[in-house]
Amino acid sequence: MRIERTQIRNLDRYLNVLPPGSTFKIISEVNDQLLERMGFELPAKSGITALPSIVGRITRFNAEGKWDVRRDLPKELRFIGSRSWIRTEWRGRDQSEEVEDTVDIYRWAYPRDLIEPPSVELTYMQHEGRSLVVSPELTFQTADAELNKHIINLMLELFRSCEIVLHDLARLAPPAELRANWVMLPSGEHPWERIETHIGKVFAGKAPSVAKAVLQRQRVILSYEPALIWRGLGGFGDYVAYIFPSRGLVVLESVYYGNALYVLGKNWEDLSKLTKAQIIQHKLAEYRIVHNKGWVRHLNEALLRTS
Repeated sequence: MRIERTQIRNLDRYLNVLPPGSTFKIISEVNDQLLERMGFELPAKSGITALPSIVGRITRFNAEGKWDVRRDLPKELRFIGSRSWIRTEWRGRDQSEEVEDTVDIYRWAYPRDLIEPPSVELTYMQHEGRSLVVSPELTFQTADAELNKHIINLMLELFRSCEIVLHDLARLAPPAELRANWVMLPSGEHPWERIETHIGKVFAGKAPSVAKAVLQRQRVILSYEPALIWRGLGGFGDYVAYIFPSRGLVVLESVYYGNALYVLGKNWEDLSKLTKAQIIQHKLAEYRIVHNKGWVRHLNEALLRTS
């Protein structure tokens, strides 16, 4: 069954032709422009799996989750983020100098609970002369109704149309461990221009002071001289990973999620094969460091303890 809508609300309308308990997949036919929109680097290799880029409300929930605001509870003082400011510092009569500083922003707000992201990954494949993006295998059962509807709406937000097919397509599914969520930046001298360009794209349309504060954090992490640097693709686009093989750790800098960075004592080869949900939800981080004024000291302590 083919669906051409911006979003569906009534799942049964589209799946009631299937026998209960049957398995199926959602597919969309794509071109290079749609693959780039999803977050794949071209030319895309058939069999590659990735977390889709954020292009709207559904893909944002898929990659980042969403907050359930608890208006039934008293407000609390919450750390919102950091901004880079230029202020005037007086050095005596008629003498002043412009000084750049980073300021933490706090606001009174209702408490909120994070609804974890589904982190559904999609696979690109060539099949009988068609270029397809394919969902994971799904099951038509009540327990999976929300997930099934989410994946259909995810495909519709990305591609504007999709098709429900039976499990026969599963025979063509590529190995799940083939993923395209990361790309390594050139080795040697630190590729600052590439990091700056990447952060600029992530924060396009937002206040320059926000991006500036984020870039300052990258300079601090670079001062510890990581051996390798990876940037996220698609739904991992808000991450930069700094690899320290001699210390046996990875500093996973999350530009948005939770306003924090994560220090992980895992081999990067293993970490890069995990989904975003596994990285966030499975408590893999040895340290979680919030980006407030004390973050540099906490990062230094974490690196020293693991050196």
